[in-house]
Amino acid sequence: MADSSDDLHQTHPSPLVPPDPQDFSNLFNHLMDPSSSSSFNFSHPFPNSSTTIPYPPNHFTSSSSPQNDDASELPSSKATPPSRSSSKRSRAAEFHNLSEKRRRSKINEKLKALQNLIPNSNKTDKASMLDEAIEYLKQLQLQVQCL
Repeated sequence: MADSSDDLHQTHPSPLVPPDPQDFSNLFNHLMDPSSSSSFNFSHPFPNSSTTIPYPPNHFTSSSSPQNDDASELPSSKATPPSRSSSKRSRAAEFHNLSEKRRRSKINEKLKALQNLIPNSNKTDKASMLDEAIEYLKQLQLQVQCL
């Protein structure tokens, strides 16, 4: 019969993987929550065999089995993949890349519209085109002042 404390002390040929910082936060919140059904005795910080820590089994070992994102909050029999935080980073990077691509596309679209408003503007690089726009606006300001 294996209990949850045996799961943490299993010997695996793979190297140990540090836990996700979010798991520590979840454990801390679970322990500090006064409405939590589990009791935690600070004079005996190590849980007895009847107390369970909200870590999934084999949390400190590497594993190739998939796990959903809710598993850090609920006990589960699935192991945490070591690349979970890196997959979050890659999703964030992908979102950032798409946002940047949309931003650049919008800037290019507006620069083309500006280029169409300026007479005799045939410059293709952005700096030269903006310089022409500035000169044209200065010229228009002088014309307005003369009127």
